Amino acid sequence: MTTFIGLKPSVEGRFLAKLTVSDDCWEWTGAQRFAGYGTFKVGKKNMLAHRYAYYWYHGEPVADDMVIDHLCRNTLCVNPLHLEAVTHAENTKRGLKGELFPNHCPKGHDYDEANTYVNKKGSPVCRTCKRERGRKEV
Repeated sequence: MTTFIGLKPSVEGRFLAKLTVSDDCWEWTGAQRFAGYGTFKVGKKNMLAHRYAYYWYHGEPVADDMVIDHLCRNTLCVNPLHLEAVTHAENTKRGLKGELFPNHCPKGHDYDEANTYVNKKGSPVCRTCKRERGRKEV
């Protein structure tokens, strides 16, 4: 990237310089934070790169009570067409239906909507196993 003496590159220019763009995903090549998510400095504030991409494309920040769902399931993707603002519960539910969680609990019970809930840590919990553990404790 060319920088003229005394001029700083724009925020958008710095952001775009950290991408590898393909026909599908736009891979973030800059700094990374936890769990393989990109991070990007805007002013004095660090923010997640995919949240900045959503803001940049839609012209408004993601609400504090919302998270970004990577529809492509690639955490380094910042393609705004692959990002959707949803509630944490919806994002977790989508993950249960996708490939982020296994299809079965360790004892072989199906992780489906009727037999599964998500704990505070975002992990799936098998209702059948929980019931069986409750019976043994009585």
